[in-house]
Amino acid sequence: MRPARAFAFLGSAIVLMAACTSGQTEVQGLPDVTGATGPTEATGPTTATGPTASTGGAFSLDLGEYPAAVSEVAFFTCDGLEGTWRYIFTADFGGGVVFDVDSEVDMAGGEGTLVFGGEFTVLDAGSVSWTDTVDLQLIGTRGIRATNVVVEVDTNIPGFTEDIFENFPKNRTLAIIEGSDRC
Repeated sequence: MRPARAFAFLGSAIVLMAACTSGQTEVQGLPDVTGATGPTEATGPTTATGPTASTGGAFSLDLGEYPAAVSEVAFFTCDGLEGTWRYIFTADFGGGVVFDVDSEVDMAGGEGTLVFGGEFTVLDAGSVSWTDTVDLQLIGTRGIRATNVVVEVDTNIPGFTEDIFENFPKNRTLAIIEGSDRC
C-alpha cells in the first residue's frame, strides 16, 4: 500500500472510531480515497490567454481565398503580435478598377485601427474614392478580429456600394499563422 493511501486509511479509521464512540452515525468531510493513485493534474489554465510583449517574431493572417484578379494580398508583422502589422492588397478587375493598398496598423496593447483606401477612375463612367476604417483586436495568440468596420464610398456611379469595399468581415476572427514569407 502506498504511503499516501496508508496515511489516508489510518486517518479515516481514527475518525471512524471517534465517530462510533461519540454516538455519531455519519462521518463527513473525509477525502474519497477509493481509486486514488497519487497527485492529480492542475485543472486551471496553464498557458497564457492573451498576447504578451515577449510574443515576438513574424506572424501573418490566414485571409482565405481571393478571385484571380487579386494579384497580391497579405496581412503580416515582422516584429511581434503587438507590433506593427502591414496590410497589402493589389487587384486589377479591369475597366479601370484597380486596387493598390499598402497600409500599416500599430497593434500595441492588442488593439489598433487600420485605415486604407484609394481612388480610381472607371473608363467612361467617372471616379470612385473609398476608405475602410477597421478597428482590430488580438484574440490571444489565435487570431485578429475586426470589432468595427466603417466603409465610406464617394461616387455617383451606380453599383459601387460599401459592401464591395469591405475587406474585413466584422466580428469574424481571422487565424494567426506563426511566421511570414514577407519578413
